[in-house]
Amino acid sequence: MREPLTVVVPTRDRVELLARCLAALRADLADTDEIVVADSASADPAAVAGAAEAAGARVARCDRAGASLARNTGWRDARHQLVAFVDDDV
Repeated sequence: MREPLTVVVPTRDRVELLARCLAALRADLADTDEIVVADSASADPAAVAGAAEAAGARVARCDRAGASLARNTGWRDARHQLVAFVDDDV
C-alpha cells in the first residue's frame, strides 16, 4: 500500500476538459488521496470551483496566469507529501 497522494491539476478557462480529467482521476484514486485544482486566473472561477466540487477536489486560486505558478501554488496547498501533477487535458 502506498502513502496518500495529492494530485495537482493546473487549469485555466477549460472547465469541460477539467471536469473530464477530474472524473477520471476520482475513479482511480483512493479515498485517502486528494485532488487540488490550481486555478490559473480563470475568467470564471465559479465554474472551475463547481467542477472541482463535483469531483470532491479543492481549489487553490492563482491571481496571475501561468502553468508553473499554478503548479507551485497547488503543491504548496497539498496535504500529503507524495504529489503528482496532471494537466487538465489528460
